Amino acid sequence: SLLNGLHGARFCIEHGLTQQAITILRETLVSVMCRVLGLNWENQEDREIVSSIPSLKQRPETEWHGAAAEHREKTKMVIEAMQSDGASLSILKNLLNIRNDINHAGINENPAAAKKFRKNAEALYREIVAWIEQKQIDL
Repeated sequence: SLLNGLHGARFCIEHGLTQQAITILRETLVSVMCRVLGLNWENQEDREIVSSIPSLKQRPETEWHGAAAEHREKTKMVIEAMQSDGASLSILKNLLNIRNDINHAGINENPAAAKKFRKNAEALYREIVAWIEQKQIDL
């Protein structure tokens, strides 16, 4: 169940498994967003569309690739829905930035300090739980 993802992330945070917690949070958030948007959370293309929205919304359609380019109408619907629910878009963007930072060893323009990863994971966990509760999403 999707609830297991939150339990797994919490366990990882509590046991210092920060990278694993961030990965689980990302996968869980994408799954929940797919469900909320009426997409198949087990379908890789649907997941790819949802997880790519933070970068896609800033690009012209002609620069879309992969599942977004193959399913333009679905992608537009997801962009519109996520923009109207700014919280989910903000959480996903922050989560993807932290995930990229930790998984690419901080080789980017604005790397976070290593000591901040756990605090960021904890904060994102709380934000995701609050968003799920506020939206009254049944997991």
